[in-house]
Amino acid sequence: PKTIRYLGLEGTNNTSGYSGSDITLLAKLIAAEARGESYTGQVAVGAVVLNRVSHPSFADTIAGVIYQKGALSCVNDSNWSVSPNATSMKAAQDCINAAAQVSCFSLC
Repeated sequence: PKTIRYLGLEGTNNTSGYSGSDITLLAKLIAAEARGESYTGQVAVGAVVLNRVSHPSFADTIAGVIYQKGALSCVNDSNWSVSPNATSMKAAQDCINAAAQVSCFSLC
C-alpha cells in the first residue's frame, strides 16, 4: 500500500477492461485458495493469477488461468464451493486496479 501511495496511484478505480464476472471469479479463487490468510496474502493470490494472465505461457484470461487443468487445486476440491466475501472481493478489485496502474506487478 505504501508503494502504491508513493507512486501516486492510490484511489484509482481502473479495472483495466476486466468485467464484473472476471472480478467475481478472481474473488472466488482468492476466497477458496487464500481462506484464512491475511489481506496481503489474499492479494498475493490474486497477483499470481494476474501475473499468469500477462505471461505468454499461460491463458490470457482470468478464467483461462483459473480453470487450467491442474493449475489450482482448490478449483477441484471442496474449497471451490466457498463464496467470495467482502474481503476477497476487495482483494480482487485492488489487485486488478494495481495491475492496471503499474507495469511491474511485484509491487502488490
